[in-house]
Amino acid sequence: MLAKSTFVFVLATVFVLATATEESERLLGGEQLDLLSPGARLVLVSRASVVDYEALLDS
Repeated sequence: MLAKSTFVFVLATVFVLATATEESERLLGGEQLDLLSPGARLVLVSRASVVDYEALLDS
């Protein structure tokens, strides 16, 4: 069935699992978030401090 299909769906989902440490604070900033393709999903399973929320809102 897929071989005959003209549609291919590619879903981009990034899962973040990191401990909250000094090194991981704002691990995902604007530069990293800009690498995500449009429509990609970010699933944050770790502490909130791992993501730069200002950059996330801007992306």
